[in-house]
Amino acid sequence: MPTKIRIFIILILAAMMSISLLHFFSWMFTQWIKPKQMERLSLSSSMLIPNAPKTNQLSKNIFKVSTVMKGTQRTTWQHYATLNPQSKETHTQRFLINTKGCRIPAIHPFLNGDFKYMIDRSRFKCPGPERLTMVDGDTVELRESINKKYYNGKVDYCNLRVIRRVNGSDKRVVYEPKSVFRQSTIFNGEFCIVKCYSEENKLLQTDFHSRVYVKNNVKPKLSRQNPKESLNVHLIGIDSMSRNSFIRQMPNIKKFMSRNLNAYEFPGFTKVGYNTLPNIIPLLTGKHLSETKWKEKHPFDNLDYIWKKYSTAGATTLLAEDRPRTGAFNFRKMGFLNPPTDYYIRPLTLAIASQKRHSDRCIGSMSEADYILEYTKDFLETFQDKFYFAFNFFTDWTHDDLNGASRWEGTVLEFLIWLQSTGKLNNTLLFFFSDHGFQMGDYRYSTTGEYEASLPFAYLVLPDWFKESHMAKAEALETNQKRLITPFDVYETLIENLNGGKLYNKIRRGVSLMTKISPNRTCHIAGVPLLYCQCTFKKKKIGLNNWLVRKAALVMVENINNVLKAKAEGKCAPLTLHKLIKAYKDSTQSMYFATFSVLPSNGIFESIAWLSPNTQKFEILTEAIRVNKYGNQSHCVKDLSLIMICYCV
Repeated sequence: MPTKIRIFIILILAAMMSISLLHFFSWMFTQWIKPKQMERLSLSSSMLIPNAPKTNQLSKNIFKVSTVMKGTQRTTWQHYATLNPQSKETHTQRFLINTKGCRIPAIHPFLNGDFKYMIDRSRFKCPGPERLTMVDGDTVELRESINKKYYNGKVDYCNLRVIRRVNGSDKRVVYEPKSVFRQSTIFNGEFCIVKCYSEENKLLQTDFHSRVYVKNNVKPKLSRQNPKESLNVHLIGIDSMSRNSFIRQMPNIKKFMSRNLNAYEFPGFTKVGYNTLPNIIPLLTGKHLSETKWKEKHPFDNLDYIWKKYSTAGATTLLAEDRPRTGAFNFRKMGFLNPPTDYYIRPLTLAIASQKRHSDRCIGSMSEADYILEYTKDFLETFQDKFYFAFNFFTDWTHDDLNGASRWEGTVLEFLIWLQSTGKLNNTLLFFFSDHGFQMGDYRYSTTGEYEASLPFAYLVLPDWFKESHMAKAEALETNQKRLITPFDVYETLIENLNGGKLYNKIRRGVSLMTKISPNRTCHIAGVPLLYCQCTFKKKKIGLNNWLVRKAALVMVENINNVLKAKAEGKCAPLTLHKLIKAYKDSTQSMYFATFSVLPSNGIFESIAWLSPNTQKFEILTEAIRVNKYGNQSHCVKDLSLIMICYCV
């Protein structure tokens, strides 16, 4: 073969090998290097999701999710599209809300350089053996099959004590005398504790039971007709869960809400207060807490709750919260002197808390949430064909753990499936939501943590027949999925459901979700404080050495000290600025956003100050909020406004 031909063939082969290597390294880039780079992106323009490609390109956009399954770490690749395949929103959307009054950026749930997602998706299961006793009507019975299976028939006897609430107290319960039984006994109450023993008097199992029966004060309601076209109401809240966190941790529920329940999702749902109570009160009363009748060191009985209006209209009412030590109405507060609703689970959760450590999830084979769901199911079964208002709120799984909800997803999903399959949603307005995003810790004062803290998840479910009969309302709900939404709007929706739109609340900041909300709506109009508003500002990051930023932070610390001096002088140490963590400036209005730490508490705070062009002095626009844990630092004060800022001396 001539030399020239051999050289030509060698060049052709070399070119082919080069092309193959190029394809290989290109594949490596898309499968490994590029996702790693994407995980490191910050909230600067790169974190905003770029303009949408066509739908058939979705499969090319893959995001890495680290998962822990049964104690073994593994890496999986997950399409965002698989989390909500029916949603009109694609993972490449730039804005969650894009109106004249508000533009909320869309930050991808898995695109985060500040946090590695170690999400344990193995379902949580309490380790204890099956329950030894069961409720049948007004009787508690020993389950002999369980006795034989787990205890070799060694259970000799059990005792039952009915749990009752102490009149005028939301913090104490009393136990009636023991009822000893070997097979069964009468359960003459709403809640009880059961303990079973061997012949040697060894405690083998502790359990709790609840029983929903028609109380005397409820009977008159049952003879009344529902208000015309009013749906039952069921509110289910999960504490400290942003929309993005919900997508990360509960993807199967997200699918179920859209595919099976045809739920309306509200990506623009924005908190209006710092923690749980300042967001729950607007949802239940249509007012900020400061606008209600409540005063510090007083109980919450005299507020004009939405459930009172439903009760007056003939609805049977339920309130069931977990974690009684830190409940929305009870954390460092008095709670209620009298039961706020017809059915109120707090006596049971107080008794459960007395039998376990605060950090423990289980009593035997049951978690606290299991007991609450059991009680709620019993309530819904008892009053399925009647008019009711039910409110569940869960804190334990999510308040202290950014990724705690993932192991609880199966339990919640099963409950939602039960609601649908048993017809409980056929005549019910279901609002499934959170109060705010994750509040404290390293993740909270990251850039994305700050964003997520203000944007909890929210879904509304209505019966299909209702939407078909009220086309204008259904159309309004479709529109409002792309609007700035608040708890005030949920309250107005519940009012409209009850009485056709007549307003009790004279402060008209809320708009029913069944009425089209103006695209001109701003945070100010909607009642969202500036510090929680995620509508886009012309906000630019500025250097921490900037003298104006430091001056603004000093004024913020001075403002905190002024509050401490006015309300708790001598109890709390004066705070000094330690360091600036991050800062932004809105160039159009001379607003300065600062995150900073103070001594001696090592507290990390956020606040906003405005530089007056006339006086060249800073004015505080928002109270400082703390974004790291404060533990027992403020043990010497009870005032809600001081708990986060006081460092007791």
